[in-house]
Amino acid sequence: MKHINYWADEVAEKLIARNKEKYTLCTGITPSGPYHIGYLREMIITDAVKRALEERGAKVRFIYFVDDLDNLRKLYPFLPESFEKYVHCPISKIPAPDGSSVSYGDYFLKPFKVALKDLGIEPEFVYAHDFYESGQMTEQVSTALENRDTIAEILTRVSKRELPEGWHPFEPLDETTGRIRGAQITSTEIIHHRVEYEAQDGSRKWADYSKGQGKLPWRVDWPARWAKLGVDFEPFGKDHAVAGGSYDVGREIVKKIYKCDAPEYVVYEHIYLKGEAKKMSASLGNLVSLDQFLSIVPPEVARYFALRSRNDRHLVFDPSLGLMQLTDEFARLEEDVVKGEADLTKQAIHRYSQISNRRVMVKVPFSHLVTVYQATQGDFEEIKRLLMHTGHIAAVESEKDLKAQIEKVANWLKLYAPEDLKFEVQKIAPQVELSAQQKKMLQTISSAVEEGQKDIDLHNSIYEAGKAEGLLPRDTFKTIYRIFLNKESGPKAGFFLTLLEKDFVIERLRNYIK
Repeated sequence: MKHINYWADEVAEKLIARNKEKYTLCTGITPSGPYHIGYLREMIITDAVKRALEERGAKVRFIYFVDDLDNLRKLYPFLPESFEKYVHCPISKIPAPDGSSVSYGDYFLKPFKVALKDLGIEPEFVYAHDFYESGQMTEQVSTALENRDTIAEILTRVSKRELPEGWHPFEPLDETTGRIRGAQITSTEIIHHRVEYEAQDGSRKWADYSKGQGKLPWRVDWPARWAKLGVDFEPFGKDHAVAGGSYDVGREIVKKIYKCDAPEYVVYEHIYLKGEAKKMSASLGNLVSLDQFLSIVPPEVARYFALRSRNDRHLVFDPSLGLMQLTDEFARLEEDVVKGEADLTKQAIHRYSQISNRRVMVKVPFSHLVTVYQATQGDFEEIKRLLMHTGHIAAVESEKDLKAQIEKVANWLKLYAPEDLKFEVQKIAPQVELSAQQKKMLQTISSAVEEGQKDIDLHNSIYEAGKAEGLLPRDTFKTIYRIFLNKESGPKAGFFLTLLEKDFVIERLRNYIK
């Protein structure tokens, strides 16, 4: 079925106009540290375009390019000091931080791959070091070296930057240091696929680029990669889209040097953590990892977070109250779609958020489940009983789905919930000094509970009981929270007391009236 009511559909229509047997979509990044949710947008944008193409009967190749020939730029805060010696070495040549047998890049890629699979995204992983070492980039490097002057002119003119004297469009791996930095090319032998360079120790060495002994610099590597892989679409952040930026340079290089068209693209804004002025960064530590994110929300909600806003608007992730609101918002979207009340754009957002045809949410608000989970101290049978009691019968129909959502609630409470939302029902009545007015108020509330008042009716009765005794509302409800939770705040009192066993509530209230 063809849909044209969303940006992904519009991109797919542009690509279909290229009239190809198979369309290649590409994305990727340097695995220099933990993968955080800042990477989420690029992956989900590409996957949405893939789905839009497949809806139109197209064959698609989705590549995730692992830039592991890039060097380690600095000693990041999360690395041991012993890794100082690997700064400027290719990531593919660096060991894992935990001392395991995998490479540095694979160490960080492993949880990322698991997260992608959970999100319903399974690209083909292509590694830069394999790409170069296997000779797949040999022709592209030769072409770049043969057209050094033209590439230099493009870089200088388009990016408005002066290149250093003796610049070449290739960065040799200095065998004396193991680093891709500092080696100066002195001559080239394109027929033999090698360059001569002056190593850091002053000696002259040869680097065979057909064996991956170096790489093209980023602004040349990107268009060369487009040409080699036949990339039709690639999204990128706004920093690459500025005038004279990486895309402008790459578009001209791929056209003039490699005789290919630049890919279609989507420019996206970055994701920020609430309260942070800078985009998420492993080096700054202002991040939420993808695996942490997926431990607190269903993958469909994670996709929804990336898809619900226009790509040119930055996203702010609030793992505290915002996460609760996000989850409940997705539940309302699902309900609207099921009822046929969602407009075309919302239908598209929901469609591209889905991983399967199953109903994601268990028809109970995340915020309600947070209260129920804490009121029962996580007892699953009690949770089911209370959900039946509060009319969320559908939530109990699939114990598997309910348990999965309860686990995410538990993780959220542990990792991100604000302290004023956390509570624990006190098994032993706390020591609380009460005035005569407060005791009389509790007597009135006890009678209301005994009469069977619940939810909003009980909540209103609590308010009126305090008012009748001349108490301010905040003091009325503070009293309830102190005797049940040993806190001065908590969930909406009437609804909260309705969740507890009636006899327990009456006994606790009357304990303070004696």
